[in-house]
Amino acid sequence: MGTENLGVSLAQIGVLNSTMLLTAILALAFRRVRPQITAYAIQSAALSAICFFTANLTKSGHIFVVAFLTFFIKCFMIPLFLGHIAKKTGAEKDHEKFFTVPTAVIISGLLILFSHYLMSPIAPRLDPIGRESLYVSVALIFIGLLLMINRTLALTQVIGILSIENGIFLAGIATTRGMPLFIELGIFFDVIVGVVLMGVLTNKISRTFDSLDTNKLNRLKY
Repeated sequence: MGTENLGVSLAQIGVLNSTMLLTAILALAFRRVRPQITAYAIQSAALSAICFFTANLTKSGHIFVVAFLTFFIKCFMIPLFLGHIAKKTGAEKDHEKFFTVPTAVIISGLLILFSHYLMSPIAPRLDPIGRESLYVSVALIFIGLLLMINRTLALTQVIGILSIENGIFLAGIATTRGMPLFIELGIFFDVIVGVVLMGVLTNKISRTFDSLDTNKLNRLKY
């Protein structure tokens, strides 16, 4: 691939990385569950596009398969399932535990800077394709953790876990150019099973306690 085409692909991957970060921050800012699910779907679409451009740059056929599976499973199957659980449990609006929305957004910006600092000894050893993606992947993991910690609805915390998984997946693409296809298929299977189990558990919590607010569940200890 020529230098000009490489530069164009790297610019496109940079835009997609920025999109993933933006959707993670929006998930922190949104209080309603439906927009959070939509943000996750857009984030996953950007991840699948990064897989596609990486496969095109590296000429790795199995990464094209991974890109398709990522798009189908994470952009359609999982968001539709989460939307069904949200409708069934009546989960509409979430609330903050510790930080207000502006404070959480500021913290997410600091986490992005911290991710750059944390990965600065490692990232220069990677080629340009994976360098920025590694920074973004670590930031996604931190922001996903913040989303889990700072929200009360169990369903929102599931979205935080899925954002962390997207970050780990992106780190794998950035550093290894994709693992063998059988391992990737195993990871997708684990994600699907995990989401189904979390959905069933969330539905059970809602039916038993008539709420998905984890603050109310914590009071059962006392």
